Amino acid sequence: MTQSEDSERLLRFRIAGVPVQVASRFGLLERVGEPYLEEHADDEPLFTIRASDDDLAFDRAMAPEYSDPCVELCTVHRLIAEKVAPLRRVVFHSCVVEYEGRAFAFTARSGTGKSTHARLWMRYLGDRGAKILCGDKPFLYVPECGEPMVYGCPWTGKEGWGYNGHAPLAGICVLRQAPTCSIERLAPADASETIVRQCYIPRKSPVGALTVLRCIDRVLAEVPVWAMGCDISETAVKTSFEAMTGQSYAKVVRKQ
Repeated sequence: MTQSEDSERLLRFRIAGVPVQVASRFGLLERVGEPYLEEHADDEPLFTIRASDDDLAFDRAMAPEYSDPCVELCTVHRLIAEKVAPLRRVVFHSCVVEYEGRAFAFTARSGTGKSTHARLWMRYLGDRGAKILCGDKPFLYVPECGEPMVYGCPWTGKEGWGYNGHAPLAGICVLRQAPTCSIERLAPADASETIVRQCYIPRKSPVGALTVLRCIDRVLAEVPVWAMGCDISETAVKTSFEAMTGQSYAKVVRKQ
């Protein structure tokens, strides 16, 4: 790292409804997190995140090509995920589209095409109210009672898609590449392994890890999960849209 703790800047954020203070050594976090900054707030931060050299080295080992500011960005996200897990906040690796006030999460292994599919939604449905809430690593808030909610956050992926907002999670679609489009609803037991794999499970907090697993169980009980094989055509949008929203794609796109 090229900067010391002497040059760190204290930043105040609200992440998934939780007031958080971060000691940042670089300017990237402040730039990408600007919509979430709170210089003046009535409540005090619940905790302060300060990435140690060991924390940064852990993430650098997984991404040695990253610049120092990018490594810090990854490390802060991981440390926040550890801290908020006992508060029923879960990082869910997905690209989330909001449509008519509801959130639809597209998830898959990296490189499979979740961003591509979300881009298709924006191409065909963007002028009808679809917008990307978070492009990469949003937070889920899973209360003990009530709807699971998706929150935008500064970690939006290389495309930088997202905004400071939240919406109830209405569906999850697990994508895979295929020559033709098809979709089927999964039973919770069949979806659980995939969903767990796409969530951050705390390494240092047994309580947090257990809470995350309980939150996943509740999401699977409350939110429909779909498995979809898709190409990059408008048919792919129609297929996922109709299954997840229950609406006719043709009727929606005909609306002026």
